[in-house]
Order: sequence, then structure tokens, then C-alpha cells
Amino acid sequence: MELCSELQLVFESAVAGLEAEATECTAAAAAIQRLTTGSSDTGSGSLMDLGTQHCSEQHCAGEEPTNSQLELESRDTGAGLQELRRQGQLTMPKDLQDIAKELREAVLLPMHLPHLFTGIRRPQCNLMFHGLPGTGKTMLVEKIAAEAAIPLLVISPSAILSKWSGDSEKSLRAVFEAAAQMAPAIVFIDEIDSLAPARFDRKIKVPIPDLAARQAFFMSTVQQPEISSSLSNDELSSLAHQTEGCTGSDLSVICRDAAMAPLRQLMREVQLQQRRAKRRDSRPKVEAAATASFEGVLSLVQTPLVRDIAAAAFAVLGAKLLVRFFYMLEAKNLIDQNVSRKLVHTLAGPLFVVTWPLFSADPYARCFAAIVPILNIGRLLAVGYGLREDKRAVKAMSRTGDPTELLRGPLYYTIVLLAATVVYWRDSSVGLIVLSLMCGGDGLADIVGRRWGGTNRLPWNPAKSWAGSTAMFCGGLGFALALISYFCQLGYLECEMPSMALTVAAIALAATVIESLPLDSMVDDNLTVPGVAAFLGIMMLQVAVEFL
Repeated sequence: MELCSELQLVFESAVAGLEAEATECTAAAAAIQRLTTGSSDTGSGSLMDLGTQHCSEQHCAGEEPTNSQLELESRDTGAGLQELRRQGQLTMPKDLQDIAKELREAVLLPMHLPHLFTGIRRPQCNLMFHGLPGTGKTMLVEKIAAEAAIPLLVISPSAILSKWSGDSEKSLRAVFEAAAQMAPAIVFIDEIDSLAPARFDRKIKVPIPDLAARQAFFMSTVQQPEISSSLSNDELSSLAHQTEGCTGSDLSVICRDAAMAPLRQLMREVQLQQRRAKRRDSRPKVEAAATASFEGVLSLVQTPLVRDIAAAAFAVLGAKLLVRFFYMLEAKNLIDQNVSRKLVHTLAGPLFVVTWPLFSADPYARCFAAIVPILNIGRLLAVGYGLREDKRAVKAMSRTGDPTELLRGPLYYTIVLLAATVVYWRDSSVGLIVLSLMCGGDGLADIVGRRWGGTNRLPWNPAKSWAGSTAMFCGGLGFALALISYFCQLGYLECEMPSMALTVAAIALAATVIESLPLDSMVDDNLTVPGVAAFLGIMMLQVAVEFL
């Protein structure tokens, strides 16, 4: 609910204390990681202690019941936990993952971190599941008990109910006495609605809190000892108005959820720190796997300087082989000249970016990588101004075979590639997004538009089509996410892919709109698309993050 954000401000003051406690207790950080991932690292010794406790029918009742047959099942979650893990049965179904997360927060987290669950964050002892039969309510309880490694007492209401006065109460009391002896334990009453027959002499309706009562409730909540902040009267009044129709229990849940917000933030920070540490630890191994094809050469490299020279030479050779490969396909009439030219446009930049991890970690490594586009710029200038003849390059990168065409689109393309290498390198996702939209997006837009865009031209630009614009968006987005994921796996970048995907999609959409406009006569797409992508990338991924 939106009003939880206001209450969250009250409980944010507790974050510092929670962070200090989590820092002092490394076991607490480990417990948070285990609980949020749904795993349990309980040792076999404690599992055995719980696994040896069984609740027979006579033991739970305390005496032999005569007028009611108490059907009580004690499921030994400790003894069967390893078997459940072996069979993979502790994995929650995909549609119940959110509910399982709430259960772990309510049941497992207080067991591992009891010092954090006091006052308003006291553990939640009574939980009710409701829903259609077969939706997984019983399975959720069984699996959470297995993860917690505590006994699970399952009660059949039809056996507890008795026609004899006092027998039902005696049976139910015996169950909770048995659970108290086994504590901690879970008592699961299946089909609890059957325990409410119409035997009431009088029904009393309890009204929901009115406006004044709700405001008084929030005021008393924020005045608890563990809360150092407070809300103004206007804020309390606003909360009271927003919670119209809520019961007292609903208000307690709202306050408790707001109080849990700082702890959840702490859990996310602990998880992020652990992921960063894991990436740092695994980075040498991942780098070794990424450079496996280059291992024979790099094994002889003893200094970063030699490694960077070798990597630059490998990148130059790869660029030449790429152009030669598509020239060969064109010579054999497997593809036409336009497709060959745009395939080079689409793949040259991303393949060059893929070679960046081959360079060393020294600060000047990007300068050696920049040699590749610099050499290409020199070749384009020489051929474009007629200083040298290169028919193969002219045919591969021009539309009409005119060498001066190399001084426009291809030259801009290479300059952007150089700028992304020198300015952003491997440390920013902005450069990867810029190159992906210029190469993958704009290149695929031309190929798809020529092939399937004849009948679906854009109304504001007949030279472009809906098919080409769709390919522009999808191609740029796909290339960008692939490269970002690649550098995240290697440890150069740290980002949350779901939020990053939304940001990249927004940038790709804006670049697609710009690419569709009739601006070709004024400025080349190799300048407008990267320019828009760079501006939005800086604003959304750098300026906005620093501001927030």
C-alpha cells in the first residue's frame, strides 16, 4: 500500500542499529542469505534432535480418549529433510514463490535472528491460509517446516470435534501441550472452517475502527520505545483517512509491514555485498574461461604491455577476417552487396567489444584497444580522399561504389566506436548501449526493412517501415542486454538485470523513434542514434543514480 511508504520513514531510523548488529554478527548475514534464497543449512545434529521426537495419539492427548478419537500426525521434518533435499522437493512451485518468501520471513527469519524481532516486529505466531482446494496450502506448510527443521503437527478437525461436552477442548489442549514440549514446532489445523459449527447463543458484531480510533492507533504505534522518529498530526490524519474500512488487525499488518521495510532493505544490501564478493572471487576463473581460445598466446605473455599488444593485434585480425568472410559470401552470390555491407555494420562493433576482456586491467589498456578503430579511421580517410585504392573496402562499405561515401557513414561509425572505447571502456553500460543501438539496431533495421518493409511504410517517413523500426528496437535491445550480461558475468559491471532491461528498452525506444524520422538528408543515423542513446544513458544510468 502507498501509505506504508509514509510509515516506513518512521522506522528508517532503526536501519543504523540493524546494520551495526548485522555487521557484528557474520552469522546473521549468512542466515539472511540462506533465508532469502529459501535454503537451510541446519546441521545434521540439530536435525536428529528434532527427528527423534514423535507424537503418538496417546502422548498428545495426555490420556486415552474415550469419547473422541484424536487423529494427530507428527511429521518428522528433521529425519526426512535430507531426503527431501535429495529429491529436490524443497523447491517451491513457481506460482508460490512470493508466498514462500513471506513464510520464510514470518517463520524462519525470527528463528535465526531473534534479537531483531522484538516490539512491533514480534514474531507472527498465527497464520491462516485460505483458498480453493488443491492450491498448495498444505504443501507450503510442509515445506516451510522442512526448511526450518522443526516438527509439524497436523490436526484433522473431524477427529477433534466430539459430541461429548469437554472432549473437543481436551483434545485440542493436548495438541498444544504436545507442541509446547516439542517447541519450536508448527501446529497445522487443516480445514479449520469445519471447526465453526452454528452453536452460538449470541453473535456480537465488533465494529471496525472509526477515524479517531485509527489515528489514535497510528499515534500509539509510533510512540513505541524502539521507534525514535515520529509523524506529524497531519501525517497521522492522512494515514487515518487512507485506511478507511480497515480493521484493527489490518492496521497492525500495515504498521508491521512498514516496520519490516528497513530490515528488508538491510537484507537486500547484505545480498548485494555477498554477490559482489562472489563476483570478485570468481572473476579470475571467468576471465580464464572467456580467454580460453587465446590461452596459447597469453600463456607466453608475462607483462600487461605484451598482453595488450597481442590483444590489439587479435582484434585487428578479427576485423579483417570479418570483412573478408562477407566479401567471400558476396562473391559466391550467397548474399547481395547491401546485405553484406549491413552485416558488417551490424557485427563489426559488437565483435570488437567482445574482445575487450582480452586486454589487461592496466589503465592504459583502453588506449591499445583504441588502436583498432584508429587504424580503421586512417584507412577510411586514405581511401575516401583517394590517397590509396582499396576496391574491396569500397564495395563492402559503400552503397554506390563511390570512395567518398566512406567519409560519411562508415567514418562516423568508426569514430563512435573509438569514442565508446576511450570514454566508457569496460566500466560503464552506457557505451555498450550506444554501440548496440548503432550496430545491432540500425544494421538490422536496414536489412529487415529492405526485405519485409515494402508494404508497411511509416506515414511520416516513406523511406522507413514498421518492420525496420521493429527490428531496430528488438535488435538494439537484444545486443545491449547480451553485452551487458556478458560484462556482468565477467565482473566488470554490477547491475540488476530486470531494472536494467527496462532502462535499456526505454533508451532503445527513443533511439528507434529518432531513427524513423526523415533526418537522413541533414545528419547521418550513425550520429543521431548514438547521440540520443548516449544522452539518455548518461541521464538515466549515471545522473539519476547519483541524484537518488
